[in-house]
Amino acid sequence: MNLAGSLGPIITTVLVQYYDWRIIMSVSGVICMTVAVACLLTVKNEPSDVGLPNIEPGGKKGKGKKG
Repeated sequence: MNLAGSLGPIITTVLVQYYDWRIIMSVSGVICMTVAVACLLTVKNEPSDVGLPNIEPGGKKGKGKKG
């Protein structure tokens, strides 16, 4: 779920050996945002998107009962 958040410290640690801290933060931020957008576009939102039947809302609870 938090791929972009967990990727940031790893990228920053690798880049800290070679570049200034401002460049490191900018590059790691851009990379993390790119990964986050890629994840956002590939996430499936509904059961029907992955071939499963949709779950109907709980409208069947009160049927047949008389008050």
